Amino acid sequence: MQRRWSVCTLLRLAGIIALFAAMIGAAPEARGRVATMGQIDETGALPLYVIPQATRASDSNPGTHTLPLKTIARAVALSTENGLKNKATRILIAPGSYHESIDLPKETHSLPLIFEAIPGAGNVVLDGAEIWRDGWTREGKTDRYSHPWPYKWGTAPNPLESQGVQIEPIVRRKEMLFLNGSRLDQVMNDWELKPGCFSAAEDQKKLTVMLAPGATFPRNGAEVSLRETLLHSDGRGNLILRGITFQKAGEGVRIANADHLLVENCRFADNNGAGLAIERCKEVAIQGNVADANGGAGISVDRIVALVMEGNETSYDGWRETRNRSEMPVFAGLKAAHVHQGGIRRQISRYNTSVGLWLDEDNRDVTIDKCRLEDNGRDGARVEASEGPIDFKKCFVRGNRVGLTLDSSAKVTLDGNAFVGNQQAQISVLGHHGQGRRVENWETGDQFIVHPDKITLINNTIAATDA
Repeated sequence: MQRRWSVCTLLRLAGIIALFAAMIGAAPEARGRVATMGQIDETGALPLYVIPQATRASDSNPGTHTLPLKTIARAVALSTENGLKNKATRILIAPGSYHESIDLPKETHSLPLIFEAIPGAGNVVLDGAEIWRDGWTREGKTDRYSHPWPYKWGTAPNPLESQGVQIEPIVRRKEMLFLNGSRLDQVMNDWELKPGCFSAAEDQKKLTVMLAPGATFPRNGAEVSLRETLLHSDGRGNLILRGITFQKAGEGVRIANADHLLVENCRFADNNGAGLAIERCKEVAIQGNVADANGGAGISVDRIVALVMEGNETSYDGWRETRNRSEMPVFAGLKAAHVHQGGIRRQISRYNTSVGLWLDEDNRDVTIDKCRLEDNGRDGARVEASEGPIDFKKCFVRGNRVGLTLDSSAKVTLDGNAFVGNQQAQISVLGHHGQGRRVENWETGDQFIVHPDKITLINNTIAATDA
């Protein structure tokens, strides 16, 4: 992502044919490469049961249904032993809340490892927060309550500083606090406190909460997020996550440098950063998941070859960006960068603070199909610094600040979409003073210049209102 410059065309229903005849003139290039996902062979995987509420549960058990384990971490350790025997592992997890962080070890084998909620039994939640019941002190007769704060997490560096994008310090903080299940807004200093907010003063070693009018401090205390990442994997392929909720941590799940991944029917909620982040992987399938109310991106994918996304929802994400003053977007419900060969289908992105669906730099051979992108704070969809080809078809884009922004991107075909009732523009095309945008192919290292070129519209409905 880079700062956008001044060449801007706003496309509306009136005059659209004449405008594009002058601007494009070229027929779309041939399509056809669609991401495919090889199946992960789950047959023969040895089951390990995690049922901590069982009377005989113990981490010294073998992990059978009658002698189950108490922790997921112990199941992971036993899966390594299974791998030495050339056996895949299925970790079956009973309903409940698990206050654990899982860091998967690298393995020399490629045997599948499956994390799965026991089907039909109830919700499995990996929770990054701890309940602080004791130690709270009311400050006089005020609505302020304080608690000792032993952590010095500081402010994360600005990852976009080199690109001239400002990210305010409050956006880069890591602390989160929940009262009665609701997240409180954070401020940087005690003197900024207002009802329904909290501050974490590292210099004073104090956490302070200011209650909303009429509220009382809950008897069961506050939930304080303490875990950085609930599940982290670097270099572990043939990995499946199924039916699990990851919530209230720094990040939900981060996976890197692996082939053959499947994430399905999971939920990523109330995390400070990304709900699900996957980078430098091949053959990735993400389907049927919900990522909501995360401070960063709901789902972030970066440097992926062969991506299939089907039937996911990312809504109410990017709330950290609410406090940012930059005109450039930072987060998105779904943010995909450097995707080579991908399909995003039936994606729902609604009420995100910034962008609903964002293809950010070096995306090629990507199809976006039958998506609903509504009521997002900035763009419903954004395609930036991407060489294409990109097919955007049969999508419904409504109620965003801008329906679709094409920023320094080429070989984009818009086919059979509806852009209606977006506030500033239905479609916006941006360029860089005729210089184009320098992009690097992440797989080959080749560099090239991308201009807003070869953009084709077919059978779209474009209207300023949705009446």
